[in-house]
Amino acid sequence: MKHGLHRSITFWSGILVMVFTVWAWLDSINNQTEPMWEACMLESHTSALTFTYRPSGRRPGWELFRNLDYGEPGFSRFPPPHFIRGGPDHADTKTRETYETKYDPLKTLRESNAMDMVYRTDRDWLVCVPYWLILAGFAIPWLGLLFWRTRRRQHITSQA
Repeated sequence: MKHGLHRSITFWSGILVMVFTVWAWLDSINNQTEPMWEACMLESHTSALTFTYRPSGRRPGWELFRNLDYGEPGFSRFPPPHFIRGGPDHADTKTRETYETKYDPLKTLRESNAMDMVYRTDRDWLVCVPYWLILAGFAIPWLGLLFWRTRRRQHITSQA
């Protein structure tokens, strides 16, 4: 007996993961959520998930911050992924000039993160993964798995 795709746990698990990811993306547009554990911090804001490792700012135990109505107007809903090291020595030219003059307004999420990292030590780092990349990174293999599963089931049914 052949069951449809809608009866597959793989199908519904993928739908659940993608709905949760889209919800987190939409929530991050206007709100900020930051769970922290000692030197590690995970931030969800401005359409991206940012993992920061700050051994210089170590705090004992767990903390959770939630800021409502945090949206940054003008930031892209599809920011590029980026990795930034701490300290002014690792900053690019534009970030260093903004840091020294305190004048130029920040226009992108990467510029905002770079300014935050200028004040950190050389041991600190940050990696930012936008939600569109998380969604694509999950959806593409999931669709491939569903396609493979459908073809395999058709092949098994045709042999029987």
